[in-house]
Amino acid sequence: VNEAGIEFRHAPALTTPKDGTEFLTRMQNNLSLKVLDRPSKNELVFELVGVDISFANALRRIMIAEVPTMALEFVYMWNNSGLIHDEVLSHRLGLVPLNV
Repeated sequence: VNEAGIEFRHAPALTTPKDGTEFLTRMQNNLSLKVLDRPSKNELVFELVGVDISFANALRRIMIAEVPTMALEFVYMWNNSGLIHDEVLSHRLGLVPLNV
C-alpha cells in the first residue's frame, strides 16, 4: 500500500513471544533501522524492518505525541451569512495545522 509517499508492506505476523527475554532476543536479532533521508533538521525518513507491528505502532504514537502542537481555541463570528454553520466553520479552523 502506498499512502502519502510512504510504502507500507505487510509481513506475516510472528508468533507472540513467551516472555520479555524472547521479545528482546527477537529484537536484537531482527531489528534493522536504516536512515533513508534527512531533509531538514526536524525531519527524518527511515525504514524500520524486523519488528512487531505493535512495536512500530507504539513508536509512531510516541513520536506523534512528542510533537508540540497549537490550535485555535476560541473563534468569534459576527453576522455569518455563509452556507457553513458557525460551529462547523469553527471546528474546521481548529483542524488547520499551525507551524509557529
